Amino acid sequence: MKWNLPGMISDGGVSFLRLQDGRLAFLAHRQISGFHGGGLSAISFSTDAGQTWTPARLIGDLEGVWCVMNDRFLQTSRGQLIVPVAHMPADTGTYEDDKNLGLCFFSPDGGVTWKRSRVPAQRADLGGMQEPCIAEMENHQLLMLARTGSGSLSASRSI
Repeated sequence: MKWNLPGMISDGGVSFLRLQDGRLAFLAHRQISGFHGGGLSAISFSTDAGQTWTPARLIGDLEGVWCVMNDRFLQTSRGQLIVPVAHMPADTGTYEDDKNLGLCFFSPDGGVTWKRSRVPAQRADLGGMQEPCIAEMENHQLLMLARTGSGSLSASRSI
């Protein structure tokens, strides 16, 4: 896979998924100096069972502190690609465990374009929402769980 992105593939935040159209998708968290938690995730696709890969590219356009965990990448029954992430806006702290927002990047077109949740899930406590994971419910709604700084899990549902 050609890697022309700042940072390197992290030791965590890797997902590997066979898509409904038969492609393999590889999603990687990036370690970037100065971003305590990482940068935007990178994605690459293979149409030949992993023999060759598209060049890695970012799933968004707003660089900053983002964190995605291992095996959190999902393709819904309707084909939408979803990546749950924790994000720390620049004015809320400098480390991964500061006040993070839980949100998702999603692609309705197989990874060609990516958009971000309009309304992030957030908590009032200082720990915010870290390490979000998602599941598709029977009604196609998404359920997100994330750990909090107060030692509990918080749930959020898509609208």
